Amino acid sequence: MSLTSLPDTLRAMKQTCFLLMLGVVALIFIQCTPPVFMEEPEEASPTEDTGWHAVIEEATAYDTLSWQGETGKFRLTDNGTIRLNDSLRTGSACLYTPLRTPDRTGWVMQVNCSFNPSARNHARLYLMSTSADLNGPLNGYFLQIGGAKDCIYFYCQTGKKIRLLAQSEAFMRGNTSPKVRLHVQRDSLGYFDITYTTTESSDRHTLCFLRDTTVTSAAYSGILCIYTPGNSRKMSFPTFKIHHQVTDTQELKPVKYVPGKS
Repeated sequence: MSLTSLPDTLRAMKQTCFLLMLGVVALIFIQCTPPVFMEEPEEASPTEDTGWHAVIEEATAYDTLSWQGETGKFRLTDNGTIRLNDSLRTGSACLYTPLRTPDRTGWVMQVNCSFNPSARNHARLYLMSTSADLNGPLNGYFLQIGGAKDCIYFYCQTGKKIRLLAQSEAFMRGNTSPKVRLHVQRDSLGYFDITYTTTESSDRHTLCFLRDTTVTSAAYSGILCIYTPGNSRKMSFPTFKIHHQVTDTQELKPVKYVPGKS
C-alpha cells in the first residue's frame, strides 16, 4: 500500500464504522419504542333488546296468534304492536285470540299508556277466558293495568263477579306515561307466577306467586280497553305473546295475597 492511498483507506474505514454505529443506535431505538395497539370497540351496553329479556325470549317458541273481535277499534301493525284506535270513542274495545291450553302456559305482555291509568281508563289483559266476549259474563283470570290505586291488579272472574287475588304497589301514581312489561307462568296445577318491570327500573318485581283453581280451562286470551273519549287512542300493546314452555311447580309454598294487607 502506498503512502498516498493511506488517507483514502482511513477515510473509508471511518465511514464504515460510522454507518455501523448508526445501525446499532437505530436497532436500540426500535426495541425501546413502545408498540402501537389498535383500540377495540367498546361493547354495547345491554338494553331491553340486547339484554337478558331478549336472550330468554329468543329461545322461546311462541304461538301464532289470530286476533279477532272489535278489530275496527284497533290498529294492528306489522311489527306486532296493537294500538287502540277508536274513532267512535264508545268507551270500550276488545280483542281475543284462541288459547290452545292454559296449562303449562306463559304470557309475555307489555302495555304503554299515554295517560295516568285510573278506574275509568285502564287495560285488562285476559290470560284465560271461557268466552270470546270479554265485555260479558265469563270465567277466567285477567291482569288490570291501572285503577283507583294506580296498581297492577290480578283478578279471578266468574260470570260478572270479579275477585281480587293480588295487586302490586301503587307505582303508577302521578305517572302520565307508564310502561309495564309482564311475565306470567301458569302450570297444570293452577300455580300462577307473575312478575313485572316498569319504566323506572329494568329489575323484575314479583306481583304474586299463588295457586287458584277456580277456573281450570279456557279457550281464549285477549285485551279489553276501558276508556273515556279523550283516551280512545292512547293505549298500545307492543308485546302480547303466548308460549307453553312451563314446568309444573313441585312442593312450593305460595305467597297468597290477603286483601287489605298488601
